[in-house]
Amino acid sequence: MPILKLTKSITLLLVSATLASCAGCSLDFLSGRGREVTLLAYNVENLFDDVHNGTEYREYDPAAGEWTTELFHIKMQHLAEVLRSGVQGGADVVCLEEIENVNVLETLNETYLKGMGYRPLAAESGRTSITVGLLSRLPVTALRMHRLVSSESDTLRDVMEVHLDCRGRPLVLFVNHWKSKLGSAQDTEPDRRAAAALVVRRAQSLAVEDPEAPVVVAGDLNECWDEYMRIGCAYVTALLPDTEEAAATTGRRSVFITSEPAAARIDPDRVVLFSPWSERGQDGSYCYDGEWETIDHTLVGPRLFDGAGLEYRSFDVVRPGFLLTSEGYPFRWNSDRATGYSDHLPILLTLSIVS
Repeated sequence: MPILKLTKSITLLLVSATLASCAGCSLDFLSGRGREVTLLAYNVENLFDDVHNGTEYREYDPAAGEWTTELFHIKMQHLAEVLRSGVQGGADVVCLEEIENVNVLETLNETYLKGMGYRPLAAESGRTSITVGLLSRLPVTALRMHRLVSSESDTLRDVMEVHLDCRGRPLVLFVNHWKSKLGSAQDTEPDRRAAAALVVRRAQSLAVEDPEAPVVVAGDLNECWDEYMRIGCAYVTALLPDTEEAAATTGRRSVFITSEPAAARIDPDRVVLFSPWSERGQDGSYCYDGEWETIDHTLVGPRLFDGAGLEYRSFDVVRPGFLLTSEGYPFRWNSDRATGYSDHLPILLTLSIVS
């Protein structure tokens, strides 16, 4: 099993010169939908730009001749179509996984989402082939990049911690893309648990530093909300059910999941977040071997159920017909045909401003 460690957490004041400008973003977008804030999370499946950096997957390396400027822009057009269709006028905050760098976001924003009021932010690239990023109309008041390193490889992706201001109401968003199960689900579990432990530590610290700030954990966690039960409780997973039996199997390196909003809590012993998937039955956002999985998440903290500030309203899977194959599965991108979108479907979290 690999040994993992948190090497550093960096508080950033500027990222590609966008953070400072974002502090002055207009919140006029809220007037169109009343007192509502929307957050969309989407794994866009290997969105690389058309510049050779040397860290790309071979099939997306322009120097190899397989990935071209034309293909890059076609995929960008397709992504913009998805983002425009998820919510009328676009979601207020968009979390994207599997992007190469901030250049991808800047091109998307300036060419294909022009006039929609977004500011792009991306985690540092170069250490890994793909990273996470954000498009936000909400002002960003603070940004931290948390880095994880495996003793066996240096391929774990950063966790992005973004502090947002919504008309004076704070919101702390963790944007994630945890380790995949490629090779073996059990063998890669320590990587996902390390990422979960980082989120747990930060959520607990925030509960002390800024107890009024609500927390949302978003992104592709490569683990279903009921993962522990799916594997027959065979080993400790990064997401665990909020039960005493599960709690006894772990230290404090897992995020606990509840299906009861009133049970969500962040305290020194346990971080328990509400999973909206628990309300939806057995559908999902990703399909593997014909079976739907709920590996894309917007996990909701207790402050979004306290009747003040921002409140949880709803959760949905964005699934317009053009995003699905004739069999009803995600219509994934195909470079040979220049067709498709992603092997994931976007998910949408809606919050209400109640005071």
